[in-house]
Amino acid sequence: MAAHASLVRDAPPPLAMPGLDMVAMRMANGLRDRLATYGCAGKIGVSAPLQTSFGDWCAQQGTTTALCRYRLAAPIGSVIIAFAPAFISQLVDTYYGGSGQASAFRGQFSSAEIRFLTRMGEDCAATLASAWGGFADADPVFAGVATEISAAAFVRPGDAVMVQRFTGADGAQIDCLYPLAALRKLPH
Repeated sequence: MAAHASLVRDAPPPLAMPGLDMVAMRMANGLRDRLATYGCAGKIGVSAPLQTSFGDWCAQQGTTTALCRYRLAAPIGSVIIAFAPAFISQLVDTYYGGSGQASAFRGQFSSAEIRFLTRMGEDCAATLASAWGGFADADPVFAGVATEISAAAFVRPGDAVMVQRFTGADGAQIDCLYPLAALRKLPH
């Protein structure tokens, strides 16, 4: 692999991550294209990355969540893409011919929503690979879904994570979580 610009600069907080900006833009474009195949068209906005602990991020989520877990080649390791539960319900409604105005999330996923989340998770592996192309040989493998925050099994609660938030035109949030320790190991 050729030398790369560092994704994480050695700097005091807030941590500068110029390479992650490019990964985020690629990820936003890939998510936009992926979501369009499910009938959800529109621009995907990108927020500045947020450094927090995994435990703090989990505390901000509801008990029920929509997590897609991935294993990536070293040094990145594990990645989570988290979708708002109501967004999954909306996507399923749209995909099966509804208006996309699904009622509020009911507190648990239907079988159809879990199947849909699994399919979307499988499809997003290619989006991750494309986003990381040129920065790291990510080679993501979809590792499954979790619908309860207690089953996230990502890193220890006190471990630092970098959260890259994406926002759909309808306000739906999608978070992509990376272990900060892994990002620090990426080549300079």
